[in-house]
Amino acid sequence: MLFRSLLFNVLVWLPEDVFNWDVLTLIGSGLVVLTLARHAPSALLLGAAAILIAFAPALQVTVGAVEYWVNPWFDYDWTLSDVLIGYVAAGFFPLFPWLALPLIGVAVGRWLYADEESPRARGPRLAATGLGLLVLSQVVVVVLSGLAGPALHVQLGGRRMFPPTTGYVLTSIGTVLLLLGLLAHFVDREGAGPSLWRTLTTRFSRASFTLYLLHHVVHVWPLWVVGVWQGQETTVYWMNAMDQTTALLLAALFTAGCI
Repeated sequence: MLFRSLLFNVLVWLPEDVFNWDVLTLIGSGLVVLTLARHAPSALLLGAAAILIAFAPALQVTVGAVEYWVNPWFDYDWTLSDVLIGYVAAGFFPLFPWLALPLIGVAVGRWLYADEESPRARGPRLAATGLGLLVLSQVVVVVLSGLAGPALHVQLGGRRMFPPTTGYVLTSIGTVLLLLGLLAHFVDREGAGPSLWRTLTTRFSRASFTLYLLHHVVHVWPLWVVGVWQGQETTVYWMNAMDQTTALLLAALFTAGCI
């Protein structure tokens, strides 16, 4: 999976961005780590996730992660140090803090789908946990970031995605757990009959990886092709090819085509 993610970067984002450490490389790394730690206690997985999140701000400050994001993308040099820094702390989805997500996911999945109690019964408690993390994210953004020094304030305060602030990370995890708990309680019911909603969500879930790959090809390759055809840089139309309304309309048509 890790090799496939790098190949995907070459084919879609072009060779110069092979080491941008996108979400697919994170998934590949997560699969490797979870294979090694699949029998580890859930408490250990959650503890490791907490360490990844807690140490990420200091690590980002140490390596100067913000400096790699002067442009709205991960701008690195082809050096071993930049490649490793991007993978660990500064890329699109670095190990610190995002490796916490698969670790938390395994622990939550073990608990939510254990045999002795149904997911529907555990859904409200999971939703409450997610809501608690959302409150904690607000505390981090408003209180802790104000107590930290100027450098750490940049990494704690606000909800910036690239490079991710702690507030953004906690908000993301809290939102996922909140929605997962609500869906487990209201949708994931034993004995529920077939419905259009279940059919669509099941199909999209099973094809999610394929759709992720496909949507990049659909919206990126035409921009590259037109740029080269006009004798310009391949990225000349990136993020400015059309107005937002037209882009949203095309996205809706793409979704309808997938259905």
